[in-house]
Amino acid sequence: MLIENSLQKIPNRFTREYGGNLSNAVFLKPPDGIKWGIYWTKHDADIWFQKGWKEFATYYSLSHGHVLFKYQETCHLKVHIFDRSSLEVSYPFCGTQIEHDNLDYVSNDSVEVLDNSVNVLDEVAPSQKTELKSTIPCPQPLKN
Repeated sequence: MLIENSLQKIPNRFTREYGGNLSNAVFLKPPDGIKWGIYWTKHDADIWFQKGWKEFATYYSLSHGHVLFKYQETCHLKVHIFDRSSLEVSYPFCGTQIEHDNLDYVSNDSVEVLDNSVNVLDEVAPSQKTELKSTIPCPQPLKN
């Protein structure tokens, strides 16, 4: 599901079912309990995650097909992250409610497509894991 820039297309099926109820920003909540704010933009009939997506994808070293979203409420999506063998990655819960400060909150009108040449890729080579220095006191994920 990851593309190699700061935009990520939301699947049309998800958009048809929940797109009318999404606030801008939406909040992604992976198993480690960190809450990520992501702004989206609409281009033609498609909805794209935009501001905040690149940081989220980099933090979790995501690649094509690694993410499953479950709609929970108007602006919250539960996130499941899978490895290349299709096993869900088990992230230790941080124990406190952490909101990742990956966004400067702006009005919905200021979110726009910055690159019209973006394409959704069917196949993406596995990404190199990026080591990040994090101030969040969580251990590395454990694989089941």
